[in-house]
Amino acid sequence: MTKYPWEEVLNKLGIKYNNPSYYEQAFTHSSFSNEQSHKLHLERIEFMGDAVFQLFVSELIYKEKRFLSCNEGQLTLIRSKLVKEEGLAKIAKEYNLGKYVYLGVGEEKNHGRERVSLLADLVESLFGAIYLDQGVMETRKLVEKVFLPYIKELSLDELEDPKTRLQEYVQNDKRSLVYKVLDSTGPANNPTYTIGVYLDDEKIMLGFGKGRSKKEAEKEAAKNALSKLAPIKKGE
Repeated sequence: MTKYPWEEVLNKLGIKYNNPSYYEQAFTHSSFSNEQSHKLHLERIEFMGDAVFQLFVSELIYKEKRFLSCNEGQLTLIRSKLVKEEGLAKIAKEYNLGKYVYLGVGEEKNHGRERVSLLADLVESLFGAIYLDQGVMETRKLVEKVFLPYIKELSLDELEDPKTRLQEYVQNDKRSLVYKVLDSTGPANNPTYTIGVYLDDEKIMLGFGKGRSKKEAEKEAAKNALSKLAPIKKGE
């Protein structure tokens, strides 16, 4: 029988913890901490986990034979696909981390255990706790255990996706993208869409594209935006 609920996760990972306070903090959401004022929450330890991923996931990607011909920009893109919210949330679901987090009443009612951003934070805070509790070598092994399967299944073709490239391009400025249908022409069973891609405030259109499906039009819009942005970036 376990003393703490999160011990089930550590058992799956093969970890025998030394200091439970790190993991208690890693699984305590700020909403719970606010209700229990003496409790530390996961945000500080999440900072540690982010640094862990920057180093050890980078190391795994660098050593992966399939990526030996990739340049710095491509390697950065591969890493970002693995450690962005959606990628980390997938790992959180694999280990059912949402089950073990301490949440405040409001966050619980709002289905916080299923929220992508919270699940991603949990993965970072957990690995921050592992690093502080287990040290460098054990953490490196666990990052490899958890992330290597995802690295192996990652398709190099995904690196050529213009929507992904454009998203990475603007994320350097902490911006996001919005794709909006501007027009739809032709018969209902065979329409042609015109879609514009905007920065998050939707005041600046970066590009537009046409296609027989929304997905195709979005890709064309991203290509159009990249063709305009690349020369600007070069001249900076």
